[in-house]
Amino acid sequence: MMLFKNSQIESEKFSYQMNPVDTKNPNFKIKSKDPKKKKTKVHYPTQIMYVGNIKCLFVSWFKRGKKPLLSIGPSWPFTIGLLTFAFCAFFYFLWMISLLKVVDSRVRQGAITVMFVNIGFLFAGIL
Repeated sequence: MMLFKNSQIESEKFSYQMNPVDTKNPNFKIKSKDPKKKKTKVHYPTQIMYVGNIKCLFVSWFKRGKKPLLSIGPSWPFTIGLLTFAFCAFFYFLWMISLLKVVDSRVRQGAITVMFVNIGFLFAGIL
């Protein structure tokens, strides 16, 4: 019983009432802040900075320097090892495709395309 009374008191503190708006009125307009004032777009310079433990590269031409183009976290040795392994596997599969004597050119191009897409997704996920 006491818990219900306390919650009712709390809800009464934060209750508010909105004024009714007549949208059928022909003079009804939503007011803007200042239509004459132009919004200036801020371009941040190219910079490398830490955001937490993550080292980020902000480039001025990418999203006006507000979002990082590349970032590498605190586990950068693992990232470099993963990229090295991915490129070794990529070149191994290219070598295996080159060893095959009878391969249709469409199959060869498809396999190479899939390998490039795989490397691209790896870069997109890591960096």
